[in-house]
Amino acid sequence: EIACHPLGFRSAMGEILPDRDLFSSLSASCPFPIDQETRGFQGEHSIEFVVIWLQALRDLFFPGRSFTILPILCGGFQSSIETGTPPSSSSAETAFARGLARISQESDTAVRWTLTESGATQCQCQRSTNNENSTNRTSALVSAD
Repeated sequence: EIACHPLGFRSAMGEILPDRDLFSSLSASCPFPIDQETRGFQGEHSIEFVVIWLQALRDLFFPGRSFTILPILCGGFQSSIETGTPPSSSSAETAFARGLARISQESDTAVRWTLTESGATQCQCQRSTNNENSTNRTSALVSAD
Protein backbone atom coordinates (compact mmCIF):
# COMPACT_ATOMS: atom_id res chain seq x y z
CA GLU A 1 0.00 0.00 0.00
CA ILE A 2 2.72 2.46 -1.00
CA ALA A 3 2.16 4.98 -3.79
CA CYS A 4 4.06 7.99 -5.10
CA HIS A 5 2.48 11.04 -6.67
CA PRO A 6 3.98 11.23 -10.18
CA LEU A 7 3.29 14.94 -10.52
CA GLY A 8 4.65 17.98 -8.77
CA PHE A 9 2.50 20.38 -6.84
CA ARG A 10 1.04 23.75 -7.84
CA SER A 11 0.13 26.36 -5.24
CA ALA A 12 -0.62 30.07 -5.40
CA MET A 13 3.13 30.57 -4.89
CA GLY A 14 4.12 28.56 -7.97
CA GLU A 15 4.83 25.04 -9.13
CA ILE A 16 7.11 22.54 -7.41
CA LEU A 17 8.47 19.81 -9.66
CA PRO A 18 8.42 16.12 -8.70
CA ASP A 19 11.64 14.40 -7.70
CA ARG A 20 11.73 11.74 -10.40
CA ASP A 21 15.31 10.73 -9.53
CA LEU A 22 14.24 9.84 -6.00
CA PHE A 23 11.27 7.90 -7.36
CA SER A 24 13.56 5.95 -9.71
CA SER A 25 15.97 5.18 -6.86
CA LEU A 26 13.15 4.08 -4.55
CA SER A 27 11.61 1.92 -7.27
CA ALA A 28 14.95 0.23 -7.92
CA SER A 29 15.61 -0.38 -4.21
CA CYS A 30 12.24 -1.96 -3.33
CA PRO A 31 11.48 -5.63 -3.98
CA PHE A 32 7.94 -4.70 -5.11
CA PRO A 33 6.53 -2.16 -7.56
CA ILE A 34 5.72 1.29 -6.16
CA ASP A 35 2.51 2.62 -7.67
CA GLN A 36 2.46 5.96 -9.44
CA GLU A 37 -1.04 7.28 -9.01
CA THR A 38 -2.98 10.39 -8.10
CA ARG A 39 -6.27 8.88 -6.87
CA GLY A 40 -5.10 8.36 -3.29
CA PHE A 41 -3.79 11.91 -3.10
CA GLN A 42 -7.05 13.61 -4.08
CA GLY A 43 -8.24 14.00 -0.49
CA GLU A 44 -4.76 14.50 0.96
CA HIS A 45 -4.55 18.11 2.12
CA SER A 46 -1.52 18.05 4.43
CA ILE A 47 0.83 18.25 1.42
CA GLU A 48 -0.48 21.66 0.36
CA PHE A 49 0.28 23.20 3.76
CA VAL A 50 3.82 21.83 3.82
CA VAL A 51 4.51 22.92 0.22
CA ILE A 52 3.27 26.48 0.80
CA TRP A 53 5.30 26.69 4.03
CA LEU A 54 8.43 25.46 2.22
CA GLN A 55 7.82 27.90 -0.64
CA ALA A 56 7.50 30.78 1.82
CA LEU A 57 10.72 29.76 3.62
CA ARG A 58 12.51 29.42 0.30
CA ASP A 59 11.39 32.86 -0.87
CA LEU A 60 12.27 34.51 2.45
CA PHE A 61 15.59 32.86 3.24
CA PHE A 62 16.81 31.19 0.03
CA PRO A 63 15.74 33.40 -2.89
CA GLY A 64 16.61 31.95 -6.26
CA ARG A 65 16.71 28.38 -5.00
CA SER A 66 14.20 25.64 -5.73
CA PHE A 67 13.19 22.28 -4.35
CA THR A 68 11.47 19.16 -5.62
CA ILE A 69 9.05 16.88 -3.82
CA LEU A 70 8.02 13.26 -3.94
CA PRO A 71 4.71 12.80 -2.12
CA ILE A 72 4.45 9.24 -0.84
CA LEU A 73 1.37 7.62 0.70
CA CYS A 74 2.13 4.67 2.95
CA GLY A 75 -0.81 2.55 3.98
CA GLY A 76 -0.82 -0.62 5.99
CA PHE A 77 0.16 0.87 9.34
CA GLN A 78 -3.25 0.49 10.99
CA SER A 79 -2.50 -2.85 12.69
CA SER A 80 0.83 -1.52 13.98
CA ILE A 81 -0.89 1.55 15.39
CA GLU A 82 -3.61 -0.57 17.01
CA THR A 83 -1.14 -2.99 18.60
CA GLY A 84 1.55 -0.43 19.38
CA THR A 85 4.20 -2.49 17.60
CA PRO A 86 6.31 -1.66 14.54
CA PRO A 87 5.60 -3.37 11.21
CA SER A 88 7.19 -6.80 10.84
CA SER A 89 10.71 -6.98 9.45
CA SER A 90 9.34 -8.66 6.31
CA SER A 91 6.59 -6.10 5.60
CA ALA A 92 6.44 -3.88 2.53
CA GLU A 93 6.62 -0.83 4.79
CA THR A 94 9.88 -2.04 6.35
CA ALA A 95 11.36 -2.86 2.93
CA PHE A 96 10.41 0.61 1.72
CA ALA A 97 11.91 2.28 4.81
CA ARG A 98 15.13 0.30 4.35
CA GLY A 99 15.29 1.35 0.70
CA LEU A 100 14.77 5.00 1.61
CA ALA A 101 17.44 4.77 4.33
CA ARG A 102 19.88 3.09 1.92
CA ILE A 103 19.33 5.83 -0.68
CA SER A 104 19.95 8.54 1.89
CA GLN A 105 23.15 6.83 3.10
CA GLU A 106 24.51 6.10 -0.37
CA SER A 107 23.57 9.43 -1.91
CA ASP A 108 26.38 11.79 -2.85
CA THR A 109 24.16 14.63 -1.69
CA ALA A 110 23.54 15.67 1.89
CA VAL A 111 20.24 14.43 3.28
CA ARG A 112 18.15 16.71 5.47
CA TRP A 113 14.82 15.72 6.91
CA THR A 114 12.20 18.17 8.09
CA LEU A 115 9.59 16.33 10.12
CA THR A 116 6.17 17.59 11.08
CA GLU A 117 3.45 15.54 12.68
CA SER A 118 -0.14 16.02 11.60
CA GLY A 119 -2.30 13.51 13.40
CA ALA A 120 -1.30 10.13 14.75
CA THR A 121 -0.36 8.58 11.42
CA GLN A 122 1.11 11.35 9.30
CA CYS A 123 4.68 12.46 8.85
CA GLN A 124 5.97 14.84 6.21
CA CYS A 125 9.59 15.06 5.12
CA GLN A 126 10.90 17.48 2.52
CA ARG A 127 13.43 17.06 -0.26
CA SER A 128 14.98 20.29 -1.48
CA THR A 129 17.55 20.91 -4.17
CA ASN A 130 19.69 24.00 -4.51
CA ASN A 131 19.85 24.63 -8.26
CA GLU A 132 22.30 27.54 -7.91
CA ASN A 133 25.33 25.32 -7.36
CA SER A 134 26.31 21.69 -7.03
CA THR A 135 25.35 21.42 -3.36
CA ASN A 136 22.08 19.55 -2.95
CA ARG A 137 19.94 19.01 0.12
CA THR A 138 17.66 16.02 -0.10
CA SER A 139 14.84 14.20 1.62
CA ALA A 140 11.31 13.19 0.61
CA LEU A 141 7.78 14.27 1.25
CA VAL A 142 6.13 11.35 3.01
CA SER A 143 2.55 11.12 4.22
CA ALA A 144 1.66 7.95 6.09
CA ASP A 145 -1.99 7.04 6.55
